[in-house]
Amino acid sequence: MKSVSHGRVWLEAEGQADFPALVAVPAPYVPRAGDSVLVAPGRGGERYVVGVLVALREATPPLMLRDGSSATVSDGPEGEVLSVRDSSGRLVFEHHAATHRSVVHATGNLELRADEGGILLSARDAVRVHSSREVRLESDHAVRLGTTPAGDRPASSLSMDARGTRLETAHLEARAETARAQLDEASLTARTLSTTCQTARHAVDVLEVQAGRILERAENVYRDVKDLAQTRAGRVRLFAETTFHLFGQRTLFKAKEDLKLKADKIHLA
Repeated sequence: MKSVSHGRVWLEAEGQADFPALVAVPAPYVPRAGDSVLVAPGRGGERYVVGVLVALREATPPLMLRDGSSATVSDGPEGEVLSVRDSSGRLVFEHHAATHRSVVHATGNLELRADEGGILLSARDAVRVHSSREVRLESDHAVRLGTTPAGDRPASSLSMDARGTRLETAHLEARAETARAQLDEASLTARTLSTTCQTARHAVDVLEVQAGRILERAENVYRDVKDLAQTRAGRVRLFAETTFHLFGQRTLFKAKEDLKLKADKIHLA
């Protein structure tokens, strides 16, 4: 496009003389000299601009405030960029039109306040919070982290308030090299409990176990009792595949009715 005059433009083409054309492209397009356009012939030899291939944009002067703050539009590697700077020329806000990305820059602290309402952060994609030091979530009442259920996927939530902490989830997995817990009172309720460890040590004052059936399987079992080891049962059966040894400084067998010793050989010495 060579020139523009009263809705009619003068075009130049390689190997042809300049010729006029009418602009048939709807607003907001404004023809400017230097634009590359698509031309279609009409009746009576008239020509019309029906498309825009390359539109040149005039330089937009910056918007200035009295304190020196400014807003400008510039061309970057990704397209047009709207930039807002403070009176010192430091970048405060930028918007990249082509990538639909907006960035707020704060040289100091950044605070969002809603003294008479709430604050909602909503996004289609992931929301990430990153800090090179510390990230805090604090509340005067309660803090809750949760997911919403979708289809067959149940929800999970972590709630913290003055009464305590509550975790609800369908599956819980934790990995740690070292774990320590100090509890005044603990209670565990499970339908099935499985533990696997190389070494387990228990130091308690009183150990009480109540079970319908106890099954123990081991290569070797050693028990050291300082004072008394007592078993009270309706019946007691001991099996030894090879040898049964019973040692004591004093040994007493006492039965209310019958005492039987049965063997091929019995040695009393």
